[in-house]
Amino acid sequence: MKSQNYTSLTRKELLSVKKLFRLFQDRNGTIDPHEVLLSMQTLKLNEKSPIIYELFSEFDTPENSKNRLEYDDFVEILNQKLSDKESDKAIARMYEVFLGQSQGENLTFENIKKVVEDVGDNMTDEQIKRLLERATQNGKDMTFDEFYSLLLKKSTV
Repeated sequence: MKSQNYTSLTRKELLSVKKLFRLFQDRNGTIDPHEVLLSMQTLKLNEKSPIIYELFSEFDTPENSKNRLEYDDFVEILNQKLSDKESDKAIARMYEVFLGQSQGENLTFENIKKVVEDVGDNMTDEQIKRLLERATQNGKDMTFDEFYSLLLKKSTV
């Protein structure tokens, strides 16, 4: 299957990935990507959402089927695919996702909180505030350059 440019995923597509994962998770919070793919094919979701189908297909490995895949691991791997750290364009697209529909040019607490809630992360308000305090000069809002630097530091904050 031809590799897609994952940086083009919309917030809606990211939410669909999360919902699909949660739909198929077992009591331990894990999935078998192969089961997800079979179900997507049966429901013709592979035709309606080819990018999401391809994302899950890349996780369909013997290792993941045997050990099953936890959501946090899935998100970590997905983030690696979504963020080509060498690509200014990819980072700019991620910044736009965080900005959402806001009128400002800098990321605010509200922008970050919205994305955190949308993807189901359990980051607290206090953690978001600390992130802004550590990653920005003014401690309140994040410029694109600060966002870029933060991503390249590999989550040192």
